[in-house]
Amino acid sequence: MIDESLTIHFCRKSDLSRSRDVLQQRAWLSLTYHAVGRSGEVQFLEFSDTIYDPFFHAAVPLWMEPKTLQEYSQILVHTKYSRGSYLSDVYHSLGSFWSVEDGLYRSNSNASSTTSGFYFPQLHSLRSDRVSSKITASIRSSIEDKNLAKKISGRSLRKGSSTELRMHRDISETETVARSGHATGSNIDKYIDHFNPTLNLPGAMALASYSECHRVPSPPNVLAIGDYVMEDVQRLIDELFIISVPSMKRGGDLRPFLVSTAASMVMYHCNVKKDFGLHHPIVTKLEDAALKAKISDRASPSPSTAGVLEFWSKLSEFIAKNDEHDTSFGCTDKTQQLMTKVSKLTSTVSSLTTMTQDISSQNIVLQTTLTSFLDIASSLNHHLRDITATRRTPTPRKSSNMTPVQYQEDLDGDEK
Repeated sequence: MIDESLTIHFCRKSDLSRSRDVLQQRAWLSLTYHAVGRSGEVQFLEFSDTIYDPFFHAAVPLWMEPKTLQEYSQILVHTKYSRGSYLSDVYHSLGSFWSVEDGLYRSNSNASSTTSGFYFPQLHSLRSDRVSSKITASIRSSIEDKNLAKKISGRSLRKGSSTELRMHRDISETETVARSGHATGSNIDKYIDHFNPTLNLPGAMALASYSECHRVPSPPNVLAIGDYVMEDVQRLIDELFIISVPSMKRGGDLRPFLVSTAASMVMYHCNVKKDFGLHHPIVTKLEDAALKAKISDRASPSPSTAGVLEFWSKLSEFIAKNDEHDTSFGCTDKTQQLMTKVSKLTSTVSSLTTMTQDISSQNIVLQTTLTSFLDIASSLNHHLRDITATRRTPTPRKSSNMTPVQYQEDLDGDEK
């Protein structure tokens, strides 16, 4: 995968720098690496040339090579879950850029311009060599060793991803070429439909840290939280992003793409908070959006928006950790495929049941403790009343051989 130290640099820098494009730079690098692209090609990505594939649960942009004038589909796969996998996840990098740096916003003056439909409008207005220089500068800024930095350029991203594909035990040379866009040198090249995302899916899976690359990817899925909270999720997305791109709005063709980026941000929320602190822009942006959206979930142990967000994050993380879905996209045995799905689903439900029981047990202990505290408080309250009553009961100093008048005078004196 792309060097985590590189992306850590940009995540940490976004907490310290006032620059408006730190997370955008992270998105440039992530997309270029995963697409095995040349360093200037990321500027040509357009929303109008992107689709969302519901079977693979992935966005499929059209990648253009200005050097060869070729175009082909490049499916984008979520990085396989691990503790710090968000650092190299292309969806998390895009979601962070789109939310924190308003990457989906277009001002009124730019909304109708020819660059408004591109992923990175500010890059599209530059020459390709200028974009390459910016990406090279971004990479070198993250390397402390200046002698080493001089040897690294934007081309290093393409070299790194190509090398990783050739090293992967589950990727053939043909599949490497399918991902990188190189020609095989055979006449078969002109008969292949290069717009079919299945062709370069294995390469995408390899670069997303999957060991078995001939299967359907398993991205974070908000539906796993429960379809009854989908309206809350949609409100969260509306608060998280300022959306000027029509296809990303509710009902738009690319709305699932946006939902997928938000799902990645939610799943990794607790990890980002642990790694970069409570006040990191990615953390605060998501928590502020949750508060404004007033998200709720009856299954959450805490009714607060922060508690619901944390519950969604941990639940998504738990499902991702226990997801061993291994259905091959080339499998023709539908019965075996279904049996595998049912088996994995049963295992996941069992794990969720255990987790729910643990939470219930903790609630019972808390309720018992609270009841004990209430009993103690009630006993102390009664004891306090007894003490107060005793202190307020007047005791005549001379209770014998007193006339009624003397006795009343003695009481009045005690009250004073």
